[in-house]
Amino acid sequence: MGHVSFSQLGQHCKNNGECSFVAFSECRNSKCTCIEKYVASTRGSRCLLVAKEVRSPCVDDAQCTRQLGGASGCMDGFCECKEMYQLKNDTNKCVRDMRK
Repeated sequence: MGHVSFSQLGQHCKNNGECSFVAFSECRNSKCTCIEKYVASTRGSRCLLVAKEVRSPCVDDAQCTRQLGGASGCMDGFCECKEMYQLKNDTNKCVRDMRK
């Protein structure tokens, strides 16, 4: 009987079926990668929907940082800018608060 191989995110693959162990992933450039509009969780174990804006629901910091930058995070289930940072509307990124 043939052995079916399943790959985790970042591992080598030959086709999308090998990545089916992780929902919302595909085999791209011979590695299991999250599909468009999804990002690998901080631990790299699953693909999660990228947050579009501050106050978008989340379960992992990675969902926020992809769109809002490294100064954002998932706090109490929603993407927020970290303390001392604020959203800059024209870039949709959390930036250092310049107010004194």
